[in-house]
Amino acid sequence: MIRGAGMDFQRGMWAEAWVQSMAAFKFVVLGIVGELALEQSMDWPEESMSPGILFVWIFVPTFAWCFLAYAVHAQILSARERDPTEYIVRLVGFALRTIAILVIVWGVAFGVALTPTLIPALKEVLAGSIEIPMLGEIPLLIVWWLVVLLVVGLSLFVCLATILPAYVVDRAGGVVAALQRGKAQFTWISGRLLIGPFFLTALLIALSFLPTIQIDDVGLFWIGDGGFKPIAFLWSVSYYAVTAFGVSLTAVILSRAFIRAEGMPDTAAA
Repeated sequence: MIRGAGMDFQRGMWAEAWVQSMAAFKFVVLGIVGELALEQSMDWPEESMSPGILFVWIFVPTFAWCFLAYAVHAQILSARERDPTEYIVRLVGFALRTIAILVIVWGVAFGVALTPTLIPALKEVLAGSIEIPMLGEIPLLIVWWLVVLLVVGLSLFVCLATILPAYVVDRAGGVVAALQRGKAQFTWISGRLLIGPFFLTALLIALSFLPTIQIDDVGLFWIGDGGFKPIAFLWSVSYYAVTAFGVSLTAVILSRAFIRAEGMPDTAAA
């Protein structure tokens, strides 16, 4: 039993994410199939730098994964049943809120990361490099970007993200209430996000750089005359399966943070 702030959870967050993913398995499949279909529709990588393609590539999958996130929140928080029309309306509202949070988080984080281009003195300080064991010499500007994106992005996400479970259960309060919940539980939420979804993301990025995974093994798994590429297909399915688990894990963390703040019973983990 996991205990914290007066709330008891019978399963750890990883086990809970697995249980919730299985309970919402149809949405896991929907997300993976949607990602694979979108991936195959791209003329990868030539068109990947097009703003329109990037928009579709980022926001269409985000909307698709919102089906899964919404389902996990609803399962944990025992959200009331809704008729099909109301469900679609609520799902669209959930997706738009998710996208708005991500735009704010990454917009501000990238804005802060770009400050060296506006401050000559800071740009000069970051002109050097640093030696990192096993990674070699890394430009300080790259280190700056990674640190700023992590610290600023994580902080903003923690402060805003409990808007999502609150919306699922029709809890009023909006941004102000989310900021209060985020401030009160900043360490609890950020720590679990770091060892959960952020760790999974870093792991996927690291795996993609392994010498055994070549560029021909990722991306399109069905290419005209080249035919079917089983290694690319398995890599893509595995990548999106881990992505699905990360979505569920994030929803578990945010729902539990909401429960800790609002005192709602965690019926899914009871």
